[in-house]
Amino acid sequence: MLTVKQPYADRIMEGTKRYEFRRKAPARDIDGLYVHIAGTGPYAQAYVGVNCVHTGTPEAIWEYCSECAAIMPPGISREDFFAYFDGCETATAISLAPRPQVLNPPILLEYLGLKGAPQSIAYAKPQQPEIGDYTCPYCGHEQQATYDEWEGSDFEDRTTVWCRRCGQSFDVYREWVAYYTNVDPDPFSMCPGSESTERFRDGWRCRIGGCAAMKED
Repeated sequence: MLTVKQPYADRIMEGTKRYEFRRKAPARDIDGLYVHIAGTGPYAQAYVGVNCVHTGTPEAIWEYCSECAAIMPPGISREDFFAYFDGCETATAISLAPRPQVLNPPILLEYLGLKGAPQSIAYAKPQQPEIGDYTCPYCGHEQQATYDEWEGSDFEDRTTVWCRRCGQSFDVYREWVAYYTNVDPDPFSMCPGSESTERFRDGWRCRIGGCAAMKED
C-alpha cells in the first residue's frame, strides 16, 4: 500500500507511470500495490501490479530509469529526482505494470487492515471473503448480516447497511438473508436447490453452498 501525491497518482491510474521512486525498499517481496491518493478520504483508489524492484545508488537508478521516468508528462526531472533523494545513499525504483485496476468504488483502508493512510510502504491484510447473506450492489462484496443489522433492528421488511469493503450504504430486505436452525433432516423444509437438510424460514433465500433457490409457501 502506497500513498501517492498528485499528479503522480493519476499517472499510475492511467498506466503511464513506469516507476514509483522510494527512499526505502520494500521489506518483503511484493507483486502489487494498492494506491491511496494523498489528501483524499480513507480509501484505496487503485491497484497496480509490480514487475520488479530495483535498488541502487541514486545515480545508478537515475541512469537506469531516467528515460522511462521522464518520457511521459509530468515526468520527474533530473533536478527533482536528486532533490528527492538528497542525502540518501540508496534509491528504490518499483517497476509498475502497465494495466492498473481502478477501484470503482474505492476500497476502505480499514478493509485492507490499515488504520489510516500510510506515510511509507505498508502491507495490506484484506479481510477474508465471507459467504455472504447479501451482496453490495456497488462493489460486489458479500458479507454476513450482523446481529445489530437484523436481530437488533426494529424493522419489518427493509433496513440500511454499510458495505465493509467500500463503505457504501444500501437497503436490504428480509428475504435476501438466510436464516438457519440445525434440525434433523426434514424433506418438507429441505432446500429445493441444494438439497440441504438445514431448515430455513419461509420466503427467505437459501445461501447454503451458493444456492439461490427460494422456498415457496
